[in-house]
Amino acid sequence: MQDFLDSIYKDYRVFAFRGGRVIRGRLRAMTDDRVAEVERQVRRFGWLHKIEDIDGIDYLNCTALENAAPQRLLLHLGLFLAAVVTTLLAGADLGFGRTYRITFEIIRSLGLAGISSVTDVIRTPPDYWLARAGDGFSALLYLMQKGIPFSVAILTILGCHEMGHYVMARRHGMNVTLPFFIPVPLGIGTLGAVITIDWSYSRSSLCWNMSRCRTLVPCEVF
Repeated sequence: MQDFLDSIYKDYRVFAFRGGRVIRGRLRAMTDDRVAEVERQVRRFGWLHKIEDIDGIDYLNCTALENAAPQRLLLHLGLFLAAVVTTLLAGADLGFGRTYRITFEIIRSLGLAGISSVTDVIRTPPDYWLARAGDGFSALLYLMQKGIPFSVAILTILGCHEMGHYVMARRHGMNVTLPFFIPVPLGIGTLGAVITIDWSYSRSSLCWNMSRCRTLVPCEVF
């Protein structure tokens, strides 16, 4: 590792910060192919990096994360899919006003089917309640198709908003997670989306870039 750093830097400094180290220094004169090779090697190390040209001098900033933010891909995917379902329900309910009532009836019918299968308190056979739940589910799927435009619009806005934070944070070598969508089966179907960022290594200009990016990216999309 030391030999690699000495081979690419004229001089450099290492700063310790919570969760890892920051390596900053002036690069040696290199061809474009050599720069691309260095970037590939840095990525193999798992380091976040950024090359800056300051007054004609190339600087390489590397962030070596010893405790990188875990990317729980299944959790991110599960929350996103749940948000898709809840926003489809919300969009259909805003247009037709029946989806939440139908969902409640499906849950109620399934519950009564379960109760009637294990006790005689409810004399109606389980098949009746299961059939009602099936009919309700078919009706719900039909209505959810009407909520696709609303779901696509709101999730695109939220996704672009949070990915603006994510991409900017990665460009600056920050420890950041992918967006966590927050599904809610009420209202508009979601409370938004969030990412977690380690602000241990930050500057005022970086804070400005992050805050500016969150509003400009959705505007560029729409």
